[in-house]
Amino acid sequence: MMTHEMIQNTFARIGLNTPDEIRPTKELLFAVQYAFTQTVPYENIDILRGIPLSLEEEDLYDKLVVRHRGGYCFEINGFLGMFLRALGYEVTEYMARYLRGETTIPMRRHRVLVVACEDGAKYVCDAGIGQSAFRYPLPFVEGNEDAQCGEVYRTTLWFGESLFVRMKYISRSSESYNFGNCNMSWGDAALKEVSRGQGGTKEENQKEGMGR
Repeated sequence: MMTHEMIQNTFARIGLNTPDEIRPTKELLFAVQYAFTQTVPYENIDILRGIPLSLEEEDLYDKLVVRHRGGYCFEINGFLGMFLRALGYEVTEYMARYLRGETTIPMRRHRVLVVACEDGAKYVCDAGIGQSAFRYPLPFVEGNEDAQCGEVYRTTLWFGESLFVRMKYISRSSESYNFGNCNMSWGDAALKEVSRGQGGTKEENQKEGMGR
């Protein structure tokens, strides 16, 4: 659990002032995700160096806040979820399939968040993509199109499943990722932790740790 000091330090790390009154509003959520995308880099240096990674909350805080490092999706979005919960948001984590032109359905290899604000509105939050992506949360509404930063992102059903969504960069007509009724558990995160620089070959770890 994050202390008030840790919360203050995290706001400072991402370049924001700690609000006098912290409430889980849409405005604060949008400010936090945007700040994360601008200050916490996607990087897989430890994976390439063969250094074991930890997804424990205290270790993520030490790496991303104390040491001003970045991380890969499971680290960045894991810590983002931890921070948002400390601010009072309801956060659900999902395992997602990240799409990069595959001809077959890929494994679930990405961590993404669905966050509920105090008014009940839900948003897809993701600050852990290592390429062009949405800087602000996307409304978790089927059929929604959201224009931001020169791109348009569309949320659609996938194979008719109610919780499966697919993001599209409309201007480039390419899919981003999809996720659905497969909530992420600590066991899922632990498996990813084991696979990063510990259990796979160098080539497998490099491939798994790049491009998201």
